[in-house]
Amino acid sequence: MADWTTIVTAIGASTVAGVTGYASARYSGKVAMRQIEAENERLREQHREDHLRNRQGTYHEFIQADLAMSIALQSEDVPVDFLPASSASSTATSLWS
Repeated sequence: MADWTTIVTAIGASTVAGVTGYASARYSGKVAMRQIEAENERLREQHREDHLRNRQGTYHEFIQADLAMSIALQSEDVPVDFLPASSASSTATSLWS
């Protein structure tokens, strides 16, 4: 015959181990989700900053181009310093040659 004490003890131990394993897996999953959410928020903030930095750079290029155009409309000689750095040489030669 089977010894019921051994069977009950084995069932009890496996139940405790299963519940403990389930609880720790659930806790680990919640921690991982919080880490993912924090990383997503960090990436969103970085994207916002990059977008605003790009927008500011575009605005500055627009202001420089506007200044260059104002000077070009007022005089025949346009200093290349006033043109945006990215298009200074090509714009100077194409617009005022």
